[in-house]
Amino acid sequence: MAKPDAILGWYRKLIERKFDGSRHRCYPGRPRIAPELEALVVRIARKNSGWSYDRIVGALANLGHRISDQTVGNIPRRHAWRRRPNGAKTQLGAFIRSHMAVLAGIGFFTVELLTWRVW
Repeated sequence: MAKPDAILGWYRKLIERKFDGSRHRCYPGRPRIAPELEALVVRIARKNSGWSYDRIVGALANLGHRISDQTVGNIPRRHAWRRRPNGAKTQLGAFIRSHMAVLAGIGFFTVELLTWRVW
């Protein structure tokens, strides 16, 4: 059997280890991502301003990096830069300008048909 002094000594050592600030303590939350990966996210987002967070996550997954869209959304706060959230719509004028070549070609490939039935 252990003596009471031994038990109290073990307890004191346990408390010392708990509050000494050593590396044995667990910190809450997830660890931060690597600075290189954060720089890559910023670079992809700035070059492709129309991309949502999910699309950036998909592009990073193709490169072999696993990161969540929530993390991608938190990165702009650290860099004082605003991103559009997921689902933000492109302005109609910008959409038409970027797809003008396709839209102009559509008119040449339509055929009017006359049928007895009206749709």
